[in-house]
Amino acid sequence: TAGLRDTQDTIEALGIARTREQMQKASLILYLFDLSATSPEEIQQTEFELDMRGVPYLKVGNKTDQAPPHLVSALRDRDFILISAKNKDNLAGLKEAILNKLQLNQVRTGDVLVTNLRHWHQL
Repeated sequence: TAGLRDTQDTIEALGIARTREQMQKASLILYLFDLSATSPEEIQQTEFELDMRGVPYLKVGNKTDQAPPHLVSALRDRDFILISAKNKDNLAGLKEAILNKLQLNQVRTGDVLVTNLRHWHQL
């Protein structure tokens, strides 16, 4: 959604309520925001709301190519994933963070591991 802000608009409020409802069912939330247009206060408020929900999330700042350097530096030190979708910067880092958060890149004892492509297709 464009944002999870409070609003007086009835239709927008219904959409935001539905989004919050779906967030509770999610395995992972990507909090994606525009580094060049989102204030530190907005970021902090959204972090607080996500922490209160107790659902795993990743903080992803986009447009590093347009953001103030001091903001990029400060957020990098605070466990944010910083990307530029336009320039394709750090998209591999985002993918790795998603896999790590969902533990999809880890093989656990007792898991079945298929190493033959033909076997994979048969499954």
